[in-house]
Amino acid sequence: MTTTLEYRNKITYLSFIMALLIIVRHSVGLDIYQEHITGGLYYIEFFTSHFTDVIVPVFFAISGYLFFQNFDYTKLKGKWYTRSRSLLVPFIIWNLIGFMFTWTLYQIPQIRNSINKPLPDYDVVTWFIDVFIKTQYNIAW
Repeated sequence: MTTTLEYRNKITYLSFIMALLIIVRHSVGLDIYQEHITGGLYYIEFFTSHFTDVIVPVFFAISGYLFFQNFDYTKLKGKWYTRSRSLLVPFIIWNLIGFMFTWTLYQIPQIRNSINKPLPDYDVVTWFIDVFIKTQYNIAW
């Protein structure tokens, strides 16, 4: 019989492996450079791309399972609170950092002229939508 500690260790190991595979997935350039990749590298990229496509749905499934494990409506407020601290707060912080980084790059004339996308004229509503809804700056996230 599996103890709680052994179970948590298995989930932790699985999450670590999936995190590594997500890094591998993001390093695959097949969708961007498909016409330039040939030979054996193409097949490696193709296999890696398709093999790692399953990782995000597995993360969602594990998260959903863990959220509802030992679920009780009296614990719902606490679960939402911990999820907002562990997901929403880092999401907001990293998007703000991404926005500030991009904005800073646009302030340097030598770099601004090399960027192929103009910086929009920001009012408060446009800024809020770009940072929190469109998440233009989620590369750091």
